[in-house]
Amino acid sequence: MLCERISLQTGGELITYVQDSEIGHGSYREKPALIICPGGAYLILATREGEPVAVEFMAHGFQCFVLRYTTGIDRVHPERPFNDRTPYPAQVLQLMEALHVVRMHAAAWHVDPKQVYTMGFSAGGHVCATEGARYADPALLRQLPFAVEGDELKPTGVLLGYPMLRANDEAWPASQDARDNTHAMYRALLGTAHPTSDQVRALEVRSYVTPDAAPTFIWGAVDDEVVDWHGALAYVRALADAGVSCEYHLFSRGGHGQPLDNVLTLKDNERRDGGLTLWIELALRWLAALREGAR
Repeated sequence: MLCERISLQTGGELITYVQDSEIGHGSYREKPALIICPGGAYLILATREGEPVAVEFMAHGFQCFVLRYTTGIDRVHPERPFNDRTPYPAQVLQLMEALHVVRMHAAAWHVDPKQVYTMGFSAGGHVCATEGARYADPALLRQLPFAVEGDELKPTGVLLGYPMLRANDEAWPASQDARDNTHAMYRALLGTAHPTSDQVRALEVRSYVTPDAAPTFIWGAVDDEVVDWHGALAYVRALADAGVSCEYHLFSRGGHGQPLDNVLTLKDNERRDGGLTLWIELALRWLAALREGAR
């Protein structure tokens, strides 16, 4: 396996989990690629939404990549103030560059360049959804340090787990911790804990949806106390109204921040919920249908 860290020109780094694709002596098979964006409220990167997810999808035949995009808190230098790093939308630019890098190395990594998907959780879902809707936005493209060829920055499909797709409604009964995290996230992204309504509105992904947005799969849970799942409903409606292929699953249980429900992700005091991982099978079926529809 090729496991390396690639520093990106736009900031952050891409970690590769590229498997040996030899299926017989001198015979290779191209694999689909999956770029994973962990969550963490744009403040940190949630470890269990990165490598453990890569391990899971490697077993299903994917070449996997984890994007460690820029966040508000620097783990190496935690004393650094918020917004002393690259502010939003740098994270979206970093995902754009990650797509560029994967497709540029497709031959060497035995990746099918027509099957490059993105997957994001929570705030990482916001990064992926935004990129999937704005991959051709001139306002973003002119900030990139490389020339873009055709639709190379368009993901083949976007998968979102309990994604943040808009700011939580003030009337939504989120926990105090969730509200505090939202204010801290605003400081990291926008430089202020109390942004204007226009600044908040600019973060809502559905306002950027066009008929050319990437096909999207979304899952979440009603008992999520961090992200208001009504935002996903509004986003699904925007996709459907634009004629974009989409699929949405809302579970009664699942909470927030638990992508796999296995030994790689559960803390000692957390119990397993066997129904939680149903999203993986559903996502794999959606991906298979997407591939069949492209033929």
